[in-house]
Amino acid sequence: MPDLPVSIPKFRGKRALFRQLLFVTLAFALMTVSSSLYVRNMLRNHLSRQARDILAQTKLEIESELVEPQTTLTVISNTIRRMILQHSSAAAIQEYMKETGAEMHNKTVGFQFDGIYGYFEALGGVFLHSDNWVGEDDYEPTERPWYKTAVEAGNKIAVTPMYINVRNNDYLVTYVHRIFNDDGVPLGVVCLEVPLDRIRNYVVNMNIAKSGYGILMNRMLDVIAHPNDELIGKSARQVSIGFSMLAHELEMGNDIFEREMENYRGQWTVTFTMRLETAGC
Repeated sequence: MPDLPVSIPKFRGKRALFRQLLFVTLAFALMTVSSSLYVRNMLRNHLSRQARDILAQTKLEIESELVEPQTTLTVISNTIRRMILQHSSAAAIQEYMKETGAEMHNKTVGFQFDGIYGYFEALGGVFLHSDNWVGEDDYEPTERPWYKTAVEAGNKIAVTPMYINVRNNDYLVTYVHRIFNDDGVPLGVVCLEVPLDRIRNYVVNMNIAKSGYGILMNRMLDVIAHPNDELIGKSARQVSIGFSMLAHELEMGNDIFEREMENYRGQWTVTFTMRLETAGC
């Protein structure tokens, strides 16, 4: 019994010390969790800013690449219109196409093109090409997508959806311009073919993080640019389940930024999207 009063304070002291240690441990744990969340949010915000910057820069590069052929086609189609109104022959117009095409092939900067051609009702329904290509026996210009796109666009320049060129098996878009006389009678359709290699390189080479990559889709949500060539030309819904869900939201007109989804490799990724303001592709 004499020892009892002494042992009780010691026990209470140990309990108090235990509470202090427990509080310090909990505080340290909470501080660690808070610090981890802060760092995670900081890294996420940094990734988001970097993604916005890269997407914005790539968007400017692509839109600049797509504007140049539009300006070029305006000059070419206006010249051909003037030649037709001045009663130039089909041979003279084709010679102009060939000379202009040769000059464009020799340029070392700016967009690349694959040919100038057109179908001209005013010249008796003749198809002319800067490379003298005439097509197969069953080739009907008025049934081709480029002709139909031009008719739908009226007198404005338009861009066809992406397609595979039957001559060289490359992915292209075609800038088209239907020309008319002063009374609104159609004279013909002038076309400028533009390969998508440069644009696809802009996109695929985007690298926000290690193993990251870019994808480009057209307005119909077909894949134009992708690091896996086997997926090019396919619908986005065929890439992966996650991509199919993404395509559905884009089709509904929703803008998507920073969305977690499963990529074509079955890996979970953070996806960022941005729309181009250029019609056509």
